[in-house]
Amino acid sequence: MRDDQNISTESGVYATEDTITDSFPLMVILSTLLVTVVFHSFVYPYAVKMARFFADSF
Repeated sequence: MRDDQNISTESGVYATEDTITDSFPLMVILSTLLVTVVFHSFVYPYAVKMARFFADSF
């Protein structure tokens, strides 16, 4: 019985530890930064090319 208690308390330690995703403001900042980097790296150059293509075609 006592060994079972030790196992349950040791396994519960990992559930109560703070991780980076537990900090909501930090997660929001990192997500915003990631979306901004992805947008400027991949979406923006093609969006400008596509806009110029459609602007020239009319």
